[in-house]
Amino acid sequence: MGASIIKKTKQKLVFQGFCPSIFVSIFLFCMIFLFIFASTILLNSCAPQKTVEDRAVKGVSPEIGAPAAEQLQSEGVRYFQKGDFGQAIAKFEEAERMFAREKNHRRRSEILILMAQAYQSIGQFEKSLGIAESAVALAESSGDLYLSAKALNLSGTGYLGLGQTNTAQQYLDESLQISRTHGSSKLTASILNNLGNL
Repeated sequence: MGASIIKKTKQKLVFQGFCPSIFVSIFLFCMIFLFIFASTILLNSCAPQKTVEDRAVKGVSPEIGAPAAEQLQSEGVRYFQKGDFGQAIAKFEEAERMFAREKNHRRRSEILILMAQAYQSIGQFEKSLGIAESAVALAESSGDLYLSAKALNLSGTGYLGLGQTNTAQQYLDESLQISRTHGSSKLTASILNNLGNL
């Protein structure tokens, strides 16, 4: 009698759509998934971890993995926008040193322009002019005419701040000429505004 009950139970299970091979397949799938998951965890725990020093040496910010110089530039811009020009200048100087080590003239020019703007914001026009002149030279050596026009515009406003209107006009005129052919309408409007302040 016991054998006939088992036989009837097997028949009922098969007829009701129960198939033991499906459970075996699901079980094997789960085991493979767990094996792969465990292997990944094990491999990651055995791999050498990047330390803060390793990332700093490679020029990568240890906090978010972004290039460190770009991170410093972003922080400097945030300080600049808040009106904390001293902190902005400090961040820009750090970023500029990193771009200099990378020999990235275009990015150095860009950061020097920001730094010169910060110095102008605190009334240090002579300091700003020296930095803006360096930015012009770097922009020209990198072939970036837009940055060249931007740096020349900044030099013009620096001379304007020192009361040297003739020199300011020369820089602003040169900046305007480049901007009209290689710049943007926003930069051109800024230059025209500065020329209106002469």
